[in-house]
Amino acid sequence: MAIEPLKPLPGAVEFMEWASQRYQIIILSDTFYEFGMHFMRQLGYPTLFCHKLDVDPSTGIIQDYKLRQPDPKRKCIEAFRSLNFATIAAGDSYNDRTMLGAAHKGIWYDCTPEIAEELPMFPVARGYQQLQATILEMERQINAEAAITGLPVHQGGAAIHAPNIISDPASMPPGVGSLGKGVRH
Repeated sequence: MAIEPLKPLPGAVEFMEWASQRYQIIILSDTFYEFGMHFMRQLGYPTLFCHKLDVDPSTGIIQDYKLRQPDPKRKCIEAFRSLNFATIAAGDSYNDRTMLGAAHKGIWYDCTPEIAEELPMFPVARGYQQLQATILEMERQINAEAAITGLPVHQGGAAIHAPNIISDPASMPPGVGSLGKGVRH
């Protein structure tokens, strides 16, 4: 499987440069390190929390996969919040809703119209400029809420679920999007 030719979407590198100058970025993903690190290298190595493949070193064949835990994105956000980090999460699919709900502020990023309609409790950002503006507005809201409540929050936490930030799922090689045992890594 050739993942090497894949590049981040246009604007992704610039967005990550902007975000990492302002926040501590942690990408929470349902991908696997064996795929995700290719993109992290191109994005300046932001922290990636994801899953692991069990690959036979002699054949390169995927034998199995290891999921960290059930609902890992939500649990990460809850852990960050327990440390008094302000959290802003962006996601694009149904499996991100618990993460978005656990964050101080959640954003649908380039989600389908159906998701935006069915789960309207989070604003929708289309494209990097709108995502950036939405994050800045949410940062302002978090700071205002903290000033009123006296709640201690440390600035700098932002969790971004990254499929649509990193690459277009339609451009993924066969087997990457629908991973299964026996796929050559």
